[in-house]
Amino acid sequence: MRPVPEYAVQRNRHEDAEAVYNDLPVLRSIFEMCDGCLEIASLSEHFLQYTILQLSHAYHTSYDSDTISITTTSPRHEQRNGVDPMHMILLGVGTAVPDADRDYTHMVWKAPDGAVLIDTGGSTYQRLLRAGVNPHDLRALILTHSHADHVNGLPGLLFSLKLSGYNRRLVIYGNAPTLAAAQRIIEAFDLGEHQPDVDWTPIEAGDEIVFDDAAYRIRTAPTVHTRPCLALRFDSEDGRALVYSADTEPCDAVRNLARGASVLIHEATTPEPFPGHTSPYQAGEVAAAAGVARLVLVHYSPRWTMSADRAIAETRAAGFIGEVEIGREFASYALPPVQ
Repeated sequence: MRPVPEYAVQRNRHEDAEAVYNDLPVLRSIFEMCDGCLEIASLSEHFLQYTILQLSHAYHTSYDSDTISITTTSPRHEQRNGVDPMHMILLGVGTAVPDADRDYTHMVWKAPDGAVLIDTGGSTYQRLLRAGVNPHDLRALILTHSHADHVNGLPGLLFSLKLSGYNRRLVIYGNAPTLAAAQRIIEAFDLGEHQPDVDWTPIEAGDEIVFDDAAYRIRTAPTVHTRPCLALRFDSEDGRALVYSADTEPCDAVRNLARGASVLIHEATTPEPFPGHTSPYQAGEVAAAAGVARLVLVHYSPRWTMSADRAIAETRAAGFIGEVEIGREFASYALPPVQ
């Protein structure tokens, strides 16, 4: 196979990639026709920057502080090229009061055996498409809790899946109160035959979710929130892990769940300690105590929480010395290679 090329262009702050989202299927088609290599010699710098933004959430991408460097590997070549095909894509990163560029926090775990959706905030079907995930690849949905910003997109998702020809049984996991609330929501929308078959599967904190053909397992833990809520840990067969805190104030259960993880995606909703939620400073404390390598702040707003620079500084002041960043919509977080 031909070597995969790398492109580097000067980073700029122009981020209105919205205008070219519709080009993503075309870009991906070009990429696939090149058998895993993106070889477009005549791209202008401006279009190349947009190409990188569009492909970054669908293909493996690396960055440094001065340039955007992309090493592109198509999903069907990931395993043979040594790129871990399991990764988490952020579909939304905002609080319960969205910003213009931050929708309700929800995400999708993408793996060769299928995708696992975590919560359904907003227009989830469309966001899956924008993230380069085929909604028909969904094998399961995990609802962390029943607050509106985490379940309000469920009726629309089921409706769109059925209308688009989804022919699998969708397994929906959640604690008993969350599933009961979700079922009431579905009943209120009177979807009738316009929804796929669903297996409502109750789980309790401490349970594990294991798929027969998957190279990972999902562990759960209780959070401290105003409604029963589940944090999640995705463990690979070789011992690497990614953890999502879900909505919570700092607590031992989430701290223990995150211990030794490569990536911790943690909520950072409030500027100061607040019942049921976490501040950036507290998220830094949790990450430091758990010994994680990378901290990603979500359920965050520069308006309602604090500025991004201050949020990063707060995690440092709390003693966290690993990598830290503000979660970006459609950013992808893979488990780092085994050393």
